[in-house]
Formats: sequence, C-alpha cells, structure tokens
Amino acid sequence: MSASKRPPEGSPPFTPAKKAVRDFYNAMHNTPFRLKSNVISVHTESMNTNQKEEKERRQEELKDLMMEEFRSATYEADWVSSQYCPVNGSDVDTVLALLKKQKVYTETGGQFQLTSWARGGETVFYKSFARLLNNIVDAFARCFPKEYDSSSFTDTEFVPYDKYTTDSVSGEHQLKPDIVLVRKLCITPEEPKVSWLSIYFVVEVKDKWSELLWQAATYARCLFAASDHRVFIPILCLNQKTGEFRLCFFHRSGVLATHSMRFTSTLQGFRDLVATIMGMWLWTTPGQAGYVPEQSPLRFSLSNTSFYIHQILCRRQAIRGRGTIVYAVKRAVKPPDHEAFPDSLLNNDGPIWKKLNPFDRKEDVPPVGTQKVDIPTLPDSFIIKCSHQLRERISEVDVFSAVQGFIGIPRVLGEYQPMAFETPADKSPCFWKVRQDSPEVLPYESRVHRHLIIESEGVRLSPELTFQQVGYAMVHAMIGHCALFTEGNIMHRDVSNGNIVFLTGNTRSDWKIPPILENVLPNNDCTAVLIDGDASKTWGSLRPTSSDRSGTLPFISRRLTESWGAREAILHTPIDDLESFVLVLVYNALAWTPKKRKSSREAIWWSSLHKGDLIPLWSMKEQIFLTLKQDKEPEILKISRILAEFHPLISAWMKEVDRFVEIAAEYLRKRQRPDKFTQLFKDAYVQLIRIGLDAAAKLADVPVRSLYEDGAEDEDEDEDEDEAGPEDDEYEQD
Repeated sequence: MSASKRPPEGSPPFTPAKKAVRDFYNAMHNTPFRLKSNVISVHTESMNTNQKEEKERRQEELKDLMMEEFRSATYEADWVSSQYCPVNGSDVDTVLALLKKQKVYTETGGQFQLTSWARGGETVFYKSFARLLNNIVDAFARCFPKEYDSSSFTDTEFVPYDKYTTDSVSGEHQLKPDIVLVRKLCITPEEPKVSWLSIYFVVEVKDKWSELLWQAATYARCLFAASDHRVFIPILCLNQKTGEFRLCFFHRSGVLATHSMRFTSTLQGFRDLVATIMGMWLWTTPGQAGYVPEQSPLRFSLSNTSFYIHQILCRRQAIRGRGTIVYAVKRAVKPPDHEAFPDSLLNNDGPIWKKLNPFDRKEDVPPVGTQKVDIPTLPDSFIIKCSHQLRERISEVDVFSAVQGFIGIPRVLGEYQPMAFETPADKSPCFWKVRQDSPEVLPYESRVHRHLIIESEGVRLSPELTFQQVGYAMVHAMIGHCALFTEGNIMHRDVSNGNIVFLTGNTRSDWKIPPILENVLPNNDCTAVLIDGDASKTWGSLRPTSSDRSGTLPFISRRLTESWGAREAILHTPIDDLESFVLVLVYNALAWTPKKRKSSREAIWWSSLHKGDLIPLWSMKEQIFLTLKQDKEPEILKISRILAEFHPLISAWMKEVDRFVEIAAEYLRKRQRPDKFTQLFKDAYVQLIRIGLDAAAKLADVPVRSLYEDGAEDEDEDEDEDEAGPEDDEYEQD
C-alpha cells in the first residue's frame, strides 16, 4: 500500500467486511441533481441519452429554484419535534447528566454554557456543531446501547464536509454541504468524496433563516434525487447568528419545521436539541427514517418477491408536489449492471440496508401502507408509477377502471399506498413566513403517496420509431382520451410528450372501440396508450377532485396559456386537450431535429416553447399555428425535414382545432345548453381522429432518425427536450 493510500495511524484494520461496505457506496454513485431535468441512477438506464451527460450547475441557480418551490409552502409547529422524534423525558435527563459529566456543558447558578463552542464566521461552527452532535449521539449510545444498536442510524457520524459531493463518473456537481451524516467508513483517506446516496442527511449553517432554508432545500433535493425511495428528508439547520436550531422535514407538501431551539444560551434549548437528536436515533423502521419499506435503490418487494428496476421511464424531480417517477421492473431478473454489487448487499443482508430496508426477510415484511392491502397477481414484468397526490383527488385506478380495454387506455392492475408523510389529524402547522415577499398564507396540504401498477409496457415516442408509427401512436392515444371523456366522463388535462406511450412486446387483440368511433375506425388496432391520470377531473363535477389548472407548459392550449397568464378563470375542455396533441407532435418534431439542422424559425420556436412566462408563450404558440396551418412548401414555411414530413397531419389538425375553438366560443356567447357542448366535443373527436387516421397512413414507414443518419447530428443536443425539462414545468395550482 502506498503512503498516500495508507489508513491513518491508529485506525481500525480495514477488514473485507468494511471493504464491501465501501465498495457498495463506491458502486452507488448517483448524479446529485439536474436543474430542470432528470437525474439518473447508475443501476438503471434513463430513457434519454442526454440525461447521461450531466452538466455542472451553479448552486445559486438551484437555490433560486428552491425559493420558488417553497416560498408558499413553509410551515412550523411546536409539536413537530415531539410528534416525529418522541423520547421519554427521563431518558433525556439520563443523557444530559452524562453530557454534563463529560463537561460538554456547564450549569452553575442557573447559567448555562457550552464548554466548547466556536465564535466567529460560518465555517468555524462546522467542527463545533459536528462535535456536539456526535457527543449527543455517543452519550445516547452509552446510556442506551440496545436502543442505539436497533437504530436506523447506528454506526454513523457527523462529519464537517470540506469536499465537494460528486459523481465520480463525470466529476461534476460542485455542491458542498456543511456537515453530513454518513456511515463511519464512508469517508476515508482513500475515498475522500462521497456520493449523495451514501449521505443520510445534512446539516446546514448560516446566519439568516431566509438563506438557510433555501440552501438546505438544495441538499434535500439532491438527496431525493439520489434516493428515489425516500418520502422525506430531515435537514438539521443552525442559525449561527442567533444560536437557534431547527429540524426541518422536506417532503411533498413543503417544509415542516420544529420550533426554534436556542441551545447555545439556555438549558431548555439544549435539552430540546438533545431530545430531538435522541428521538431521531430511536427511529428503527424504514418509514421513520423516511424510506419506503417496499422499495430499495435496486428493486421493489411485492408479495415477498423481488422485482428489479430495469429502467426509469420518467422522473419528475421535485420535493414539494407530485415528484412522479415511473419504473419498468422485472421479476427476479437482475440487469447486467447489478453484477457490480456484492450479493450480500443486494440481498439486503449487508450492514447498510439491513437497517433501512429489511423487507426481504419474510419475518420483517411490513404491511403495505397503513392498512393491509391485497396486491393483485403480478406478471413477470410491469410498470410501477410512484406519485404523491392531494388527498381529495380521484385516484388513477378510478380514472382508468371504467374504460379498461378501450383503445389508447393502459391496463391498470391495481394501486396501493406504500407510505406518506402525514401530520396528525388533530394537529395542523402554521405558515412560516421566511421571506418578505411571501404570498398570502396557504393552508397546509396533505399528499398521499400512491404506487400504481400498470401491465401495459412501452416506451416514450422517440426518433427510433417510424413516421407512420408516431402518427398512429398519436391517433390511438387520442382515441384513449376520447374513451376517457365519452365513456368515463373524465377529462385527462395533461396531454404531453411523456404521457403518450408506444406499446412494446405482445399486445392484446381484443381492444374495444368507443361507440362514437365505430364508423370511423377500420379496425381495433392499438399501438399506444395515454397514461398519467394524476391531473384528471370528473367532467361537470362540483367536487374538488383536482386543481383548477393543470398541464405541462409547452403543450397546454393557446386559450389556456393566455388565460392563465392573465390570471383569468377558464374551463379546461376536451378541445384544449386535442390542441395539446397537436402541440406534442410539433414539439417532438422540433426535439428530434438536430440543432444544426433546425431552421432559424424552428430554433426560435424551440427556445420559446421552454419559457415559463405564459404571455410570450401564448404569442409563440399563435405564431406556430398561423405558420403551420398554411398549405405551402417547407421551403416557404422555413421548416426542416422532420417537421415537413409531419406537416400535412399537423396542418389538417390545426385547421380543425381552430374551427372547433371558434364554434365553442360562439356557443359560449349564445349560452348554449350543456348538451350542445357535449355533442360539439364528440364531433371534434370524430373529426380529428378521422383526419389522423388518413394522414398517418400516408406517412413514411421509415425511422424518423433516418433523415439525419449522415452524421450531422449535434451530439450534445440529442433529446433536447429533457435538457429543457418540460415535465418539470407542470403548471398546477392546487
């Protein structure tokens, strides 16, 4: 062993078991975040090649994103610490007595003082605070060894972290937490850097809460991104200016913080700190530590059977909000890249996941969710969609159950609630206004964590498909939308490029045709389905089943874009969603055109479709419609080859959409009866689907990508849509 690699003198021997732990972490490198797109897990292959080319982002940019995400979703309460970190008061006294004996603090004449506490700038607090936290944990371990050994955080330590957390593959992502909680073997002279997956949570130090909260959120988001199987991230926050401490839970409903603990100046504040840390170290189950018991980084465990993750089809990164992730899984079949993992760790018998995800041993299998749920008989491979929905929303099982078997509708096997971060029914937190420009106080929202099991398997639309396959996929997904509305009385309200799935493998031959299309469809073929019913709403229902505004910004109709930008109330109709299908096709055609092959007009369109300002976005969509509705040659329209191939279909659809938009506006002016509107929507479905079938049959049966197989592709912009991250721009007001 070279001198640079030799462990420090006096350190314990580096045994094979310890090496396995370190190798496990080294193998689990995860990219920490993407500012407006997906992260990738190394044990899977993300859907798009551009997701593999992680680019360094400045931390300030991510912090700005967090400020917008949480400025109206910050809450606090004095019951949070005792609710989530419960501990017996006499046990706290026992640990306090030992800490006093160890001279961690003194109390004389009613005066409390920490014996070793830094004074000065922010960085000087790192070692002091880490040492104090470790002293509390060590005292707890000495006083209550059995409880410590059962803890989810046993054999961990707080480390002042002066190294950048990094993805060792690309060496990027320069984010530097102040203090990290890791296994004692994770940071060694041999491996001075750690991946985000190996960090349980972090400690952040600043002198202003208005800065501290957003900075902490950046790390919480990184931890969420590295660990899909987390439902909350605890972050310890220290305001070094005031000596205040708070434990903040970052989760899908926002931030929930404990009361302020002035542990540097009062014994009661210090007691609160000790009690909170002890309460965290009493977490013994995966759920208490924020982990979903049925899921690990590598697989799901359903009905005591392992289903390995083979692909991540969609990952919408967020802390607050939906945070949707979609996995393709296979029964007991490990992907090739799993071979890098030691079998003992894959089987959850290793020292890491034994504490956090013990579900693979039958005697430790926890119930699914808060109530026992019967999981349906599962095929060897299927899709699992994980999302966090508002409680009042209808579930996707309810959305799709009434229309199972229709063309364009995925086959849903079932749904269960694995876990959620919930506040007690008899308690509610209050709004914590940490920014002067915070909006009006919003009530705390409770979200339900749902796992949807889908048998229909497929891939997102891509340039590997032929033009004809893409055309028919669009039409068949549109038929699914028609079935939802005409047969299920459901408005989908989120037609986007990620929600149209091209079916792969063996498909059924017994697809049903919606009655209004029996004289339109020549057969009952189905090549694609419309997924993601999260934003769906019962048509005409007065019950608040979903938010008033929902959709993905590049694809919402011009009418909705303009009205939402002007903050005007408007009814989302099937015609709006039909227009979204047209925008999806335009968007994909632009996305699949290499950067160097886009015309100047297309480059402007492409850039503008990713803007978040709604009024300019509406104006650009108007320009796109005005241009592409014209029956002119591609050279005159200034469009490139892929868009030109789809242009006959796009143009025909745009003309019909505009015609129905005008009729609907006239109906509104004349205050026509509801049944007139219903018939209008049905007529729109029939006409656009008829046009789509005719145009799709005329499309070239060659791969879209083949038009640019001469090597002119711009390698750094393949799959541009994910760099812009339209699915991160969901526009919801819940």
